[in-house]
Amino acid sequence: MQALSDPLQDTDDVKIGEIQYLLSETEPNPQLEQAILQTMPDYAKRVEPDDYSRYSYNFVDINGDKQPEAIVYLVGKYTCGSGGCNTLIFTQDGQDYRLVTEMTVSPSPILVTNQRTNGWNDIVFPYSKTVRQGDDYTQKLYYARMQFDGQTYPSNPSVAPFFVLLGTRVGFHD
Repeated sequence: MQALSDPLQDTDDVKIGEIQYLLSETEPNPQLEQAILQTMPDYAKRVEPDDYSRYSYNFVDINGDKQPEAIVYLVGKYTCGSGGCNTLIFTQDGQDYRLVTEMTVSPSPILVTNQRTNGWNDIVFPYSKTVRQGDDYTQKLYYARMQFDGQTYPSNPSVAPFFVLLGTRVGFHD
């Protein structure tokens, strides 16, 4: 995962503009925990004494209704893989939270852009990809863009298209 203090880098296809950096919340949030457990009942299971999952989150208005949505990043043995961890996006529904999207293999940081699709801000994830150049292989950074389809965001950021980036970086603690 990228450190919270690491600046975002330009790529061949993306020029980094002005980015607002937000640190995640780590204090327990009982309503959010209940929503996480309803979405992922196995989240609370432990196999070994020191094996547990944790979450960090931030509240960002991504649908323009002036009510912040919860962007939750889950870290643990059952929520992470080699490409990243699960990300959940919830919107408030009274005192509860309603799941909008569950994304797998999401790297950190999560970037909420100023660009909007179907009334919701696009979300971007940085990825590192091995690229062959002649006889050599190098790591190349690119950004995957997730667009809201009117109901949800795509579930797998690793197959999303590239784009130009402006917005808010939501960082998560490892």
